[in-house]
Amino acid sequence: MINNTLVYWILRVLALLYSLCLGGIALGMLSHFEQQAVFVLIGLATVLGVLIYVMYIASCEAAVGTERGRRMSLFIALNLLLIFPLGTVLAMLIFAKSHKNVWQYAVKIQNSPLNSIK
Repeated sequence: MINNTLVYWILRVLALLYSLCLGGIALGMLSHFEQQAVFVLIGLATVLGVLIYVMYIASCEAAVGTERGRRMSLFIALNLLLIFPLGTVLAMLIFAKSHKNVWQYAVKIQNSPLNSIK
């Protein structure tokens, strides 16, 4: 069961959009194959790859409902504020759903044998 569905889906869709942007940029830059374009593409692929990975991990953590997922979602929301119209709206939604009183934390079962595993 996904605990924080809205945050989960916002982060997943953003990771997908970043992946599509990376593919479009790669096709556009490599169509005019130059050595400088390859170096720029490697840099952009690294930056966007890290962003995609962070958003994927944050969405997985948000689905479980961990404190780490809440903090990662807040960090991503801070960065989304810079992408003015759409990013700001998405950031406000993430801020609202990541508040401590609203965040759905993972439920720890009292007598579960998994609690003894470290």
